[in-house]
Amino acid sequence: MRIAIDYTAAIRQRAGIGNYVRRLVDAMLELDTVNQYTLLTSGRPTRERPFPTAENVHGRSIFIPDRSLNIIWYRWRLPLYANYFAGQVDIYHGPDFALPPTGKKLHKVVTVHDLAFLDHPEFAVPSMVDYLNKVVPEAIATADVVCTVSQEVSRALVEHFQTPRRKLTVVPNGVNGHFKRITDPVLLGATHHKFGLRHPLVLCVGTLEPRKNHIGLIKAFYQAQKKKGGPAMLALAGGKGWLYEETLQLVEELKLEKKVRFLGRISDLELITLYSLADVFAFPSFVEGFG
Repeated sequence: MRIAIDYTAAIRQRAGIGNYVRRLVDAMLELDTVNQYTLLTSGRPTRERPFPTAENVHGRSIFIPDRSLNIIWYRWRLPLYANYFAGQVDIYHGPDFALPPTGKKLHKVVTVHDLAFLDHPEFAVPSMVDYLNKVVPEAIATADVVCTVSQEVSRALVEHFQTPRRKLTVVPNGVNGHFKRITDPVLLGATHHKFGLRHPLVLCVGTLEPRKNHIGLIKAFYQAQKKKGGPAMLALAGGKGWLYEETLQLVEELKLEKKVRFLGRISDLELITLYSLADVFAFPSFVEGFG
């Protein structure tokens, strides 16, 4: 078979769905050497995030800018079919909530990771909520198969959109094999020194944005660190999202600059090492995606 996959998120996004798409394609190529894969993206691959290499895969960069392509496909729904760029394919997979216009003689698959944009729109950028409210119902209606990452998302799709159960397939997310506890004292010590960590250490991982509830975590840490035997440091790993300024401001107001570490974006190896170093892992989110 000839399979086309929208690889745009894998090129443009370091974490989240970008990471999901990269790992999904890598795993498929490792298991499957027979079917032919075409990876489509409206962004150019980079040294950090290139197209994967295998004999049965090739990447194609669409010459139309991402924003213009979104308008053509999802706002105007012009018949500029995705398979015009992908060539002759049997299956088209949209792994990021959306399906562009395609020809009729192919099977269409879309992956829906969650419906947080419906249940908790206050925790998302308004323009993204508007976008998903438009493209997700259209994708579900036109897809032959709707993949979800959990039974809960499948249930929500039936509830919100009356999606036929025969369309739904649950494909849970996996865990990369290298996510194992690190015990190497040299690696642990190097990471400890690099970030200037102190114990007892509380770790939280996630983009600095309202739905992650860093505000609540910092307030809780402020109270806990006053007590005997309480935590000595809070380490926040993740990039800056929307409205992140409130989080930085709170740390200043509580005079916690020496006890709260903003680590920014980190590598997978650093993430695994931090998990191994932490005394407590905090997960205070109001709402999470991926199921």
